[in-house]
Amino acid sequence: MQAGGMFFFLLFCVVMTAMYVSIRRQWISPTNSASAGILVGCFFMVLSINTTPDRHPLVALFTGVGIGLIIGAAVLAVAWFFHSNELRAQMSQQSVEG
Repeated sequence: MQAGGMFFFLLFCVVMTAMYVSIRRQWISPTNSASAGILVGCFFMVLSINTTPDRHPLVALFTGVGIGLIIGAAVLAVAWFFHSNELRAQMSQQSVEG
């Protein structure tokens, strides 16, 4: 992988991590966080794949969007799973105390 591709892939990883943490900690609305994270993640994945020499831009576009959507959806699912478990535990704790 070229240096430019590695840089964009690193930015993709940062975006996915930020999306995960913002959903878990509710820094902003989970819907806004997920949509922005997946959109920006797909953009960086397309740029990462497009920096490969002899790669047609349409192949990079379809592959980058596909990989970005799959990984973004997986990160979203994991974050939502743990977030909902945390909320459920808080609700059961309140019902036991109340």
